[in-house]
Amino acid sequence: MPSPIPCKLTDDEIRTRTLEVFGKRPCLFQIQVCRAQLERRNVISIAPTGSGKTLSYLMTLVFSPDSVIILVTALNVLGDQFVREAEAVGYRAIFVNAENDNDTTFTGIRNLQFRLVVMTPGILVQRGGRCATALWPHKAFTSKVQNFVLDEGHCIIQWGNTFRPEYSEVADILWLLPDTPTCISSATMPSPMITALCDKFRFGNNYTLFHRSNDRVNIAYTVIKMKHAANSYEDLGFLVPKDWKEGDPLPPKFMVFFDSKKEAEAASRYLASRVSRELRGKLPWFHAGMTKFFRVDQVEQFTNGETWGLLATDSGGMGLDIPDIRIVVQWKVPKDLNTVMQRFGRGARDPSLQALAILIAEPQWFYEVQLAKKKKKEQRRRRDTENGGRQKRRRVDIPNPPGPPQSSSRALPQNGVLVPEPLSDSDEESDDEEGDEDADGGGTAQPAAGGHASELGVSGGAVETISGGEGVQSVSEDMIEELCMGEGEKKTKRKGNGRGRRSMQTDRALCFFTNAHILAGPQRCRRYHSNLYFSNDKAPPETSPCCDRCAPRTPVICCDICHPEEVARMFPKRQDTAAKSQRAPGQAKIPPFAPSDGEKALRRELHQWRDSAARKKFHDIDLYGPDIFLHFKVIDRIVDLAHAGKLKTVRDLEVQTKWCFAPEYGTEILRMIELHRPKNPLPSPFVSTPLTARTRENQPLEPGSPLADKRPQRALPTCGACGKIGHKKNSRLCEHHPQSTSRLHSGRENAPPVSS
Repeated sequence: MPSPIPCKLTDDEIRTRTLEVFGKRPCLFQIQVCRAQLERRNVISIAPTGSGKTLSYLMTLVFSPDSVIILVTALNVLGDQFVREAEAVGYRAIFVNAENDNDTTFTGIRNLQFRLVVMTPGILVQRGGRCATALWPHKAFTSKVQNFVLDEGHCIIQWGNTFRPEYSEVADILWLLPDTPTCISSATMPSPMITALCDKFRFGNNYTLFHRSNDRVNIAYTVIKMKHAANSYEDLGFLVPKDWKEGDPLPPKFMVFFDSKKEAEAASRYLASRVSRELRGKLPWFHAGMTKFFRVDQVEQFTNGETWGLLATDSGGMGLDIPDIRIVVQWKVPKDLNTVMQRFGRGARDPSLQALAILIAEPQWFYEVQLAKKKKKEQRRRRDTENGGRQKRRRVDIPNPPGPPQSSSRALPQNGVLVPEPLSDSDEESDDEEGDEDADGGGTAQPAAGGHASELGVSGGAVETISGGEGVQSVSEDMIEELCMGEGEKKTKRKGNGRGRRSMQTDRALCFFTNAHILAGPQRCRRYHSNLYFSNDKAPPETSPCCDRCAPRTPVICCDICHPEEVARMFPKRQDTAAKSQRAPGQAKIPPFAPSDGEKALRRELHQWRDSAARKKFHDIDLYGPDIFLHFKVIDRIVDLAHAGKLKTVRDLEVQTKWCFAPEYGTEILRMIELHRPKNPLPSPFVSTPLTARTRENQPLEPGSPLADKRPQRALPTCGACGKIGHKKNSRLCEHHPQSTSRLHSGRENAPPVSS
């Protein structure tokens, strides 16, 4: 471990020099973090989002002229952002990723051409990579490394064991750089995560913790219960007005976070369907699967207000420094409160603005919904117990009757009949789980007593927020944990398609955050649980704040429980009614056919029209050809549909062909189809004629004959045990059955007669 070196610079000297270089006045917290790094101490820095953590370790470049900072980040967006900030003030910087991972880049780094080197974890820990061969063996380079910075340090624990395993190996680099101090910075690091980081990096007690409260007082929290099917995304309809027109007020700038790329793309398509085609580019999705240039352009357009919102994943949206985001939405309940607060921190980076953070949770995460399910199961179990238990079929052996076998057209089996058997409690619970909510999380489950739902918005109650009201029955945290988190221990049930229900696994803090509306006392506040989770009450108070940014403040609007009316005014009002999910129109299947002369002429005219229309549309099509406008397979599809008479409107053309230019050029296509349509089309050869009833001698019956309307009757079954007609041998009507009704009712006064 490096030995601390006292820094003789005063706070005023550090503040003045930083202001001259960066044009920003650092607060006392940033000065203290910078001083600790200059003294070559290991640092763990916790500060709220938007408080200037990046500046606290870029400041060291000013006071160590020949040093190099190695900064590790897993997000390409953040890497480019760090490089721009350093180069803006005259320091050469480079972001090493898969695009420039070559010998030329590492030769320049080794020769100290860059003061700031930003790397991804994969390149840093690659075994036999260029870092291991071109950088670490050279003392001339490693001796100039001022510190080793890990931005968004919570990802080391959260991602290291999941989809970014290289993050778990970052700490091993310190064996190669034993004299280099480490700085781990994040806005969301609870106490267990700090302990895990100290163990992984082998800090022991040799580190300095700078802990500021990460409570964002200008962000109000609210939780909404999902009312519609999750794959319909109707619960996001309040973000974008339906059929927005020029002159209407713009929707507030928003970000929606998802846990998967597919959900982000599907939600973007849904919101885009609410506006005209010209405005659909204002609602893009944003995740790590997009190209670098696309992400840079989208961030620039979103910052300038050219787009309305971003629908992003964690790797695509974390760390974005956009000051005026007014609404942040978390779609579905993630695995921990740490993820929620990190994403909510994207809102209102400008301290003078107020943002609204919304968690849209599936119904099964609410205590009142789980309580209703539990009561329903108990009622069903009690009813089944009173009725003698639910019946389950099991196999038993039936002895053959004594004497010669009865005459029957069927062979008498040796054994095998199914009789009822009471279900055990475990079987009953397993069957009940099959009827729970759909795997997508939507449903129509209604809350039981214990919660009060207040409607936000208008027209159909499209948005429902869970807040406290009078007469709410308070419960304890143990009751919520037992009921809402108990299903996380059960195995996920597999369906016939191989996919299972989403496992209910989350931490206690997020469970209490979601169900704070039914708690009592100080726990009846969503902000209370986030502050307790991150130990904000243990953070040292700001005794001498140097600026408005670090001065302690009290939230004006806390959450939907403490300030329900204020949150309702901040919530965008949805003017339309949520549409019911409908099945998409199917694609018509056209059987093979021999094209007529008119259909051949239609295909030739479509090809000629396509060539001319493509040049008018794109001017220069020599590189890609006219297929970029209208593919030849789409032309063949149009001819097939015209043959079957499936194209009558422009909407039919758009649905059946999926051609993106159908709304613009559909009228011309229909005109050509009508021109080549036969004047007197032949009747369809596929005409079904009902068959007439006939006798056994294959003679047709008279229409008024009584036998014409009489259907053939199935023969009655014959019992294989007793030989009687009217029942089978596994029926209780059989006298040889172990549970025969004649035996059960023998000796009873009101026993029903047994049919022979």
